[in-house]
Amino acid sequence: AERAGIRESFDPWYHYVSGTAEEKKKVFLREYPKACEALRAKEGHSLSYPDSMEHLKLGLGLLDSVYRRGIIQLDKSHEHTPTIRLLKDNVASMHLTSEFLQLKEVYLLVSDTLKKLPHLRASFLVPPVEAALTYNVVYDDSTSRMVLQEKMDNLSITQGLVQEGEHIISKGAIVDEIDALVLDSYRSEYEKQMGGVESAGTIWAGYFIIAAVILI
Repeated sequence: AERAGIRESFDPWYHYVSGTAEEKKKVFLREYPKACEALRAKEGHSLSYPDSMEHLKLGLGLLDSVYRRGIIQLDKSHEHTPTIRLLKDNVASMHLTSEFLQLKEVYLLVSDTLKKLPHLRASFLVPPVEAALTYNVVYDDSTSRMVLQEKMDNLSITQGLVQEGEHIISKGAIVDEIDALVLDSYRSEYEKQMGGVESAGTIWAGYFIIAAVILI
């Protein structure tokens, strides 16, 4: 039951993929001229230099924004997990899963944002921005398994230990698996204090010999 509880309450670990934003902005810069050319072919004229620079900055700024928030590749088994542990620059922190963006959400966000800026004709930026989108928060399976195993091992070490003054089991009660562990722990500690089973037998034998001598 305790092991099941640990699994249910366990926060999976994810890690932040550093450098993703910078790498993907390079992709945007490669795709941007193609988008400008497509716009020129459609409208029959090119963007002015100031307009071109303004749209370029807009696209880069949008990418900075979504990557700063984090685009998470949520594992299927974590779709209903409310919190995760994020490892970023060797620092672990807890986050709500809802703090991060999922890729399908980002596509909608990008499209809606750019289409709401008609004065900039920014909708032509959708293809190069979408080409530069990927995940930068991904599931860390190895770390998750390691941390979960440590929790399970710690449970195995402490499970069944008897604390001083702790009630063991009532007379006539049914002994279950947990009770058996506790009793075994108590027996082991008793034998250790008595020097083991053989030593305990020797002590009792000594008592009988002394008693026999006294009675003679």
